[in-house]
Amino acid sequence: MPVNYQDEIDAVALYNVIPTLSVYDYRGLNYEDLYNQFYKFCRESLDFHSVNIDITPNIFVFYNNLNINAKAGYNGNVFVILFYNGLFRWAIENLLNNENIDNYLEKNYKKIIEKFDNDLNVLNFQVSTNFTYYHEVAHLIQKSKKKLLFDLQERPNTESEYSYQSHLLELNADAYASIAIATHITQYLEKTFADTVSYEDFHFTVKFLGSCLFYYIMSFSDSLEPIYYYEKSHPHPIVRLFNILINVSHHLTNSDYLEENKITFNQFQLLQDVFTFYNELESEKVFNSDVGSIIETTLNDRKNIIDYLTSFLEFNDDEHFDALEKWNLHINEE
Repeated sequence: MPVNYQDEIDAVALYNVIPTLSVYDYRGLNYEDLYNQFYKFCRESLDFHSVNIDITPNIFVFYNNLNINAKAGYNGNVFVILFYNGLFRWAIENLLNNENIDNYLEKNYKKIIEKFDNDLNVLNFQVSTNFTYYHEVAHLIQKSKKKLLFDLQERPNTESEYSYQSHLLELNADAYASIAIATHITQYLEKTFADTVSYEDFHFTVKFLGSCLFYYIMSFSDSLEPIYYYEKSHPHPIVRLFNILINVSHHLTNSDYLEENKITFNQFQLLQDVFTFYNELESEKVFNSDVGSIIETTLNDRKNIIDYLTSFLEFNDDEHFDALEKWNLHINEE
């Protein structure tokens, strides 16, 4: 397995994945440390996943393309994750370096943010980019069953027709990533607050990170169109967020750490609070978006969303592994 970024670049050439010049080589450039930290996280995680899941050999590289996208693929010889440089830069500019977030939280939530041992912009940047990594890993896991050639990207293809399988795989990958992120949130809460964690600490952390994750997921769409269900190549971004938050909150209800600290919550109320907080950040121009009316429509249409998501609960696909099942078998037990 590759042990450094040059090894990844060499493997790209060896396996004829993409032209070597299409690899974004961050070394010696702006934000080198940030790129390298994320690369090391992804490489170590891929190695960990590869112990019990047959996704070897594998490669992770940044793709020298300014589109907001990410890809997972298998070309017959190697599993690949391409993290577009445009997406990473979007996250840097709109989450990590978004001074509006810092200023607004300092002004309105000073008492609670002083409890955190890290800049919340760093935390939301990590959660969002890590989410995409886990989503792409889930696609590798799904496709490892029969090792069929594939190339999946996160930006929806508006011209593609709906297929049950494509929506199933996307929702399944989102659920996998959601559980991974929920695990990281729990670990972060435990590290930051130990046994002094309060409901307020927990609630603020989840609604803030959930809002930032929503803003991030919306970046994959050129525009946020009216909600749809059985259409297009990818589920609607707000439906995706609904699915993500349901899985995050459900996983958190099973947290031993939260149980030990007597923190209980209503899952749907928490989801509503994320949307409400997003509206707050949008109205205060912290987030540069205009989706408040669609969020309201979504909450009013939640029965149809639940019906839609319920139709994908059973993983009916003989050609792919259920990534969630693999999590329960191999990842969660570690």
